[in-house]
Amino acid sequence: MFAKKYIVEAIGTTILTLIILLINNPIATSFIWASLLIIRKNQTHGYFNLAVTCSLYAARFISLKDMLRFSFYQTIGSFAGLICFKYITGSYFTPDTTIINSFSVLSIIEALSAAILCMTILTIHEPTKEKNSSSVAHTAIISAITLIGLQTVGTILHPSFGLAVFLGTFLDTGNELFKQQLHINTHYTLVYFVIPTAAGLCSYQIKKWTNEEL
Repeated sequence: MFAKKYIVEAIGTTILTLIILLINNPIATSFIWASLLIIRKNQTHGYFNLAVTCSLYAARFISLKDMLRFSFYQTIGSFAGLICFKYITGSYFTPDTTIINSFSVLSIIEALSAAILCMTILTIHEPTKEKNSSSVAHTAIISAITLIGLQTVGTILHPSFGLAVFLGTFLDTGNELFKQQLHINTHYTLVYFVIPTAAGLCSYQIKKWTNEEL
């Protein structure tokens, strides 16, 4: 059981990362992500995204040990997706921020996007302990719609992938990117790894506070 669920988590993250890199299409990647949720039968797992994993831990759906293990295998999956992209295209991937040329704006978008996605998953996750097929479909549909909306504004929303992109720079030591733009990749790491991870950890408290206020 240990090997199976974590290996599936790594494989799912690899698929998701590679799809994001190759297609870069919000609708396509959204339904791929939703399909991965269906594959997992909506069980309490990592959902192939570090921000979501952190929110599930904050809500006590998973233990600290599980959160660390899922995060580890998600990072492995992200690296695998990055290497596959390198093999297919011949180059490593660097996020394109030409549309929104501001790290502050990107940071705000990423934080809000991660928080919204995590709160959506937590909201749908709570009443699904029976694990019936309708609840699984409901989760997949809501998650797909949410991710379509979030990716439309230009966010990658994949913290482990953000870390893989940053570390992938070190693998490509002959590239000018390594020599001239390492500081930019440091910012990418902040935007796509640190900020969404923090948002994931805070999303449960935000959701709890919102429910109490309403």
